[in-house]
Amino acid sequence: MDNKATNQMASLDHILLLFIIIISSLHVLPASATSADKLKTATTIRKVNRKGPYVGLVTVIETEEDAFLDSVEFRPDPNHPFIDLSGRRFLIGKIQGKNVMYVRCGRGMVSHY
Repeated sequence: MDNKATNQMASLDHILLLFIIIISSLHVLPASATSADKLKTATTIRKVNRKGPYVGLVTVIETEEDAFLDSVEFRPDPNHPFIDLSGRRFLIGKIQGKNVMYVRCGRGMVSHY
């Protein structure tokens, strides 16, 4: 191979390496945004916990959730009406003056006794 062909291959290798670095860094950027979100969520949880204790309510299916929200005097917290954590939305509020935290989870997540 002549010198010109070797230089062109080296240049292509550098371009490929640069491309891989750029693509890899795109995966890191959302992770740092996620860290900020985690910090914000942790701060919100601390603020909510200071207002506790809470009665925990859990439902399994959407129709139960709808019935709960339609039939009960649930009043969302004015400052922190919910927290999104681990793929679940925890509703925070009061029912008849009592602190309540509500979440709907999937089947198999709740023990049936």
